[in-house]
Amino acid sequence: MTFIQPNKNTNILNLIIAGLTVGIISISFVLIVLYNKQVGMDHGIAAMTAEMQKVQAVNAELKEKTVAILGGENSEVFAAERGLTQDRNPGYLEIGTAPKWDIASR
Repeated sequence: MTFIQPNKNTNILNLIIAGLTVGIISISFVLIVLYNKQVGMDHGIAAMTAEMQKVQAVNAELKEKTVAILGGENSEVFAAERGLTQDRNPGYLEIGTAPKWDIASR
């Protein structure tokens, strides 16, 4: 007499399907997390770029103010206010005449 066992192979098939389902769900979760991190990083980069542009604008304004104060005609007024005079033949401080790297220069 022969016994018919129709559910004998379904246990292995159910395990394979369950494993694939868990794998697909896990991979989907990981991809969602990676996408969220990418979007967050893009927003951070955009915010940093905007901040950098603001800092560059402030830096340009400060450079313009510095040039306006120290450059051109204002430099003469600046020097006159502080009692500075322009020296036609400036004398520079010289520290020794021997080369600094005596061994290397031979």
